[in-house]
Amino acid sequence: MKNIWIVVILLFCFPQSAPCDMLGTAAPDFSLKDLDGNVVSLSQFSGKPVLLIHLNAYCHTCREEVPLFNKIYREHKDIQVIAIAIGNDNEEALAFKKNFKAEFLLLTDPQQEVYQKYYVHTVPLIDVIDRTGTIRYRGKIGVYAEFASIMDKIIKEKEMVGASLWNKPPDFTLASTGGEPFHLYDSIGEKTILITFLSVRDTFIRQVIEVMKSVYSRYKREDIEIVRIAVNNTSEEITQFKKDYYVNFPILVDEQGAVAKLFGVSELPTTFVINKKGKIRYVSTKTSLDTLNAVLTKLKSYFREDLPKELLMDYLEKVAPGVKEFEKVIIGDNQVIYVGTSEDNTKILIRQVFKDVLCDVCTNVHFVYAFDPQGQIKNIVLIESIDLYGEPIDAQDFLQRVIKQTHQKLPLKLRKDIDALTGATQSCKLILEGLNETPKILESLEEYKAVLDEVPQ
Repeated sequence: MKNIWIVVILLFCFPQSAPCDMLGTAAPDFSLKDLDGNVVSLSQFSGKPVLLIHLNAYCHTCREEVPLFNKIYREHKDIQVIAIAIGNDNEEALAFKKNFKAEFLLLTDPQQEVYQKYYVHTVPLIDVIDRTGTIRYRGKIGVYAEFASIMDKIIKEKEMVGASLWNKPPDFTLASTGGEPFHLYDSIGEKTILITFLSVRDTFIRQVIEVMKSVYSRYKREDIEIVRIAVNNTSEEITQFKKDYYVNFPILVDEQGAVAKLFGVSELPTTFVINKKGKIRYVSTKTSLDTLNAVLTKLKSYFREDLPKELLMDYLEKVAPGVKEFEKVIIGDNQVIYVGTSEDNTKILIRQVFKDVLCDVCTNVHFVYAFDPQGQIKNIVLIESIDLYGEPIDAQDFLQRVIKQTHQKLPLKLRKDIDALTGATQSCKLILEGLNETPKILESLEEYKAVLDEVPQ
């Protein structure tokens, strides 16, 4: 039981979906093909509420929620239900519709155009668009009755109600019970920041307080700023709480709930994770005991998205053994390539790839790979293991088959050129996507020809 609570509180430190500046704004128009090849545009449903579902054919949560999407489709005929399969082609979407009996309109977005327009960071993600074309709700469905109530309200209201979600978090300054001030923007750019809004009156918080103390002790030594804010609690209440439970971490006082309101917090506890670039990466307002381990495993990878230099060097040495020194080259879109010389005096190029799998129960794809100036893949080393529901999947055979296949050609296509790992199709697809970018990388490196020339024998 103790381990469960450890995972629960860790999840508060590694929360869920990442919002952007979409809520309260006009929904971007798009045109995509349905499964029969017909072009469907959002604008053709002007004047009608739209439930827009962002999903992926290989996302396990998306598959599990198809019956819920079908229920909405059947019971709310006054709403146009549209699902967009992110990164899936027609064949994959057809298989999804058939295998999971999806009844709603399904469009494919193989080039991820809508994914980029709508800043989708996790799937399934729901956008409810009102009659004026304004996004009025963004998030998960959660409890169906509550979600249905939200939809009904949006449909009945005619006025636009705007709200802000963030490409960057709103700034604030609060003091702890000891009087020490904390200014959010002082830490942005320096650390990954975890902010949890809570109440010391919450019995759940009191049940897991020992684990919270352990988490604070462990992570305060790492490159993470852990911030806990007590909402609508007095300084006296918080001080007494800390005394009663021997709390060793600071708690900021938001007695009037002003900062919580600034962040749009409506239920407690709610946790935000802000990466070093100052962007909100994930938000969590609830936990699921069924998927805690999987979600924790996935979200911890965001802290490794920007590897410390020493750790990155370890992976460069693993993927290119024998290469002692690496020259860092920055190409278009601020991509970084490392160039070294092998023991046989040929150039070796190394690239780090991080791709968000989106699915809540799968780990992100994070690896380094080595290739030569002709684009032949030499080696692949995973930084994050491929996990499913928290269980690692042995990917070595798959990676070796990929390396062997890339000697013959690029790009590779999953299931046509190489089979996927069972249960990790999307992860495998994204690994190939990263490798298939190699020719474009080499084109961008043309101006660095002197760096890439082989060392004379």
